[in-house]
Amino acid sequence: AVNAGMGRSMQEVMDLAPTWASWFSASPAHAWWPAGLPGGSLELSEHVLFSGLLPVLLSLGAMIWGLCNRHRTEGAWALVLGSSAWLIILITVRWPGGFSLWIEFAEKIEPLRAFRAIGRIHILTHTLMVGAIGFALSALSHSGQQRLVLAGRILLAATLLEGIGSHQPAYAVAEAQARRDALVDAWAEAGDAPVLAY
Repeated sequence: AVNAGMGRSMQEVMDLAPTWASWFSASPAHAWWPAGLPGGSLELSEHVLFSGLLPVLLSLGAMIWGLCNRHRTEGAWALVLGSSAWLIILITVRWPGGFSLWIEFAEKIEPLRAFRAIGRIHILTHTLMVGAIGFALSALSHSGQQRLVLAGRILLAATLLEGIGSHQPAYAVAEAQARRDALVDAWAEAGDAPVLAY
């Protein structure tokens, strides 16, 4: 696309870069949080990246616990996964003055602009957060103290329920396959003529 002069504009990359409010804005379908709360961003789906308060808070706690217990396998993994998630957030977030490391990279390396909405990486960040939490809670469950084991299980269940409560939108596979088949048919009928596909 870049070679054909059809590269993505920097304005589009900047408009879709997540802000801090994006990371704390729940979708309208979230079962636990009213639409847009607590961040208040609802204008674009790319700015609604909040999976829940427990993953956010517990991942920070897991990261700190991992730092203190980095000599243990669970601690090292909790530190690496939690730090990776928050590093991705810090790189991609657009700060109040408009600065974003991601935008800086995209200005200098044009192919990065192909990632139209870098906020969609939230699926990866939430996976890393839950992984960090899992390692920390695993250590709790192996502590041998019944109260800690019970607390760990309750936190894990609540975290999973809050994540499931986000009701991430999905699409029907049959609809996607029908669109694909229609596109293939249009290409076959068009021969060498260009085909515009949405």
